[in-house]
Amino acid sequence: MDAKQRDYLDKYIKENNIEDTTMKIRQEKQSNQLKLDIKKIVELRSLYKSDQLFISECNKKCSFLKSKQPKLYEKLTTNITKRTIQITNDMINLLTLIEVGNIDQNEASYKFGMLCKELYIDPVIASKKNVKEISWSEFKKMKGQ
Repeated sequence: MDAKQRDYLDKYIKENNIEDTTMKIRQEKQSNQLKLDIKKIVELRSLYKSDQLFISECNKKCSFLKSKQPKLYEKLTTNITKRTIQITNDMINLLTLIEVGNIDQNEASYKFGMLCKELYIDPVIASKKNVKEISWSEFKKMKGQ
């Protein structure tokens, strides 16, 4: 994030009265335990092909993740893909950077937003390079208006 982007972010935070939870994140220090539970989920998925057994074992062995981050737990136990694991690892790495004092929550949010942009928006833009641009009136004619 450059200085201009940081200034814009600071202005946005002040205007919208965004609560800073950086210190709370640093005190809770969840990243190491989350990493361990995520690793267990990946290992359990490879051991148990039966969804029922997999979920049962995850419930027993990944209670920290399930109780502290239930939406992430749900995502990882119902739709575990390489992409999901990569995004989760990137999120946990950002959490670790907050915990050790390298960045604050707002910079981590910015970095995660940029990651999502790279993953979801940039590929769509790149795939649209060969799309013919048309005027609004041409578009309306195509739609029969």
